Amino acid sequence: MEDIMRIERIEKQDLYEEVLGSIMGLISASEHGDRLPSERELSERLGVSRSTIREAIRSLEFMGVLKVKHGGGVFVDSLGDSSFVRMLEMGILLQDSTVAELVETRLVIEVKVAGLAAMRYNQQNKARLLTIMSEMERLQEDNIKAQDLDLLFHMELANASHNTVMNYILKTLRTLLKVWIEKAFSHDELRISEIILEHNAIIESIFARDSSKARVLMERHLESASERLLKVVGKDSVLKLTQLTMEQSTSSKQDGSKKESTLLGRSR
Repeated sequence: MEDIMRIERIEKQDLYEEVLGSIMGLISASEHGDRLPSERELSERLGVSRSTIREAIRSLEFMGVLKVKHGGGVFVDSLGDSSFVRMLEMGILLQDSTVAELVETRLVIEVKVAGLAAMRYNQQNKARLLTIMSEMERLQEDNIKAQDLDLLFHMELANASHNTVMNYILKTLRTLLKVWIEKAFSHDELRISEIILEHNAIIESIFARDSSKARVLMERHLESASERLLKVVGKDSVLKLTQLTMEQSTSSKQDGSKKESTLLGRSR
């Protein structure tokens, strides 16, 4: 880990983002399975508190880039394509992006995705979407599994668009979408049955090859989803994505809910 010697002490106020950037630099110069310097060494080299280092590592673990072995150290978890996607995702977080900007981005991308899916979906996409919705209806009383299926629904729509660039962009936003969904599902007034109705209306228009209707319904769905999210994070929606993700990774660490969905397999 000679690269650690090239990390400069951090003088800026926004320490969390700066520490994330420095550790990401280490990861990009590493190989799968490499062990990172200890919290103490990183703290000394960067000139920040160990608690700041710990929060950054926790977020990167939540993103799936690092693996923490208690008593054994912190290791680079993966440097494959999925890890590269996560690194790009973290890069978005470091740009002072806000929740409002994420809302705008979803509207631009996913409305188009729905329209393309209506024109291009194949029978495999149809079967997976029907299975996802069948499972979501069956498991709607299970909040955690319903969240996983909600995310899978949107990722499978991206697959059904058969646009590799849009699919890749949504994969880059996957963890942010997961945090969005978890936050929205935490609201007391949420009715999963309403989300199911919205999803079913979207796929009905897609299966009918009605691209215009699919776009309209997706836009309405995302606007409703945005309202649900903003009820939780605040109407002003100026919360930075870094804050939102750090808060979620801390919560996941505390309740032991950090996991990857295995329902229906990994989205491709």
